Amino acid sequence: MELKLKKQTMWNARNKSFPRVLHKKENPILIRSAEETDIPRLMAIERAIYQYRLQWTKATFERELRSDIPHLYLVVEWDGEVVGFIGARFYEARGHITNLAIHPEYQRRGLAHLLIQRVERKAKFYHCKKLSLQVRTSNMLAQKLYRSLGFRSRRYLYHYYEDNGENAIYMEKKL
Repeated sequence: MELKLKKQTMWNARNKSFPRVLHKKENPILIRSAEETDIPRLMAIERAIYQYRLQWTKATFERELRSDIPHLYLVVEWDGEVVGFIGARFYEARGHITNLAIHPEYQRRGLAHLLIQRVERKAKFYHCKKLSLQVRTSNMLAQKLYRSLGFRSRRYLYHYYEDNGENAIYMEKKL
C-alpha cells in the first residue's frame, strides 16, 4: 500500500503537532487525537466488530481519555468518518496498547498498522523498552498482524474476557 503524506496547516495543540493526512488514491486518511465527542463512534465500531456486544462503556472511554497516566488515544478518519482507533498507556518504561479497533468495512487496508506505528513512536518518546497488548485467542488476523510487526506471544491469560470467558494471548515487543 502506497500512502503519500500531505502537509496540513491546522495546529493540533493537544499533542503539539500538525495532524497528518495520508492519501491512498482518492481516499484521504487522517490520524488525529481522540476526543470525547468521538466516543459514540468508537462504541459503534466496537459493536460492529464484536457483533453488538459492547466491549468498553462510555465511562471507560471517558476515564481513559482523561487519565493522568501518560497515554495516547488516536482515531483514524477515512473521508471524514472515524473508522478506527487505538489507545495506549505509558508507564515504568513500558507501553501497553489498551484498545485497537478498525471498523470491519475498513479492515485489511493498513490502518491498524499505521496506528500501531504511531503508538510505537510515542512509546519511544517516553523511553519505553517494551510495548505489550492482549489479543483474543480466536482473533487470528490480529495475531498475524501483531507478529508481522514484531510482537511475540509471552503467555496465555485464561478466562480473560468478561463477555464470554475467552482466553487472551499476552504479546510483547522490544523497542
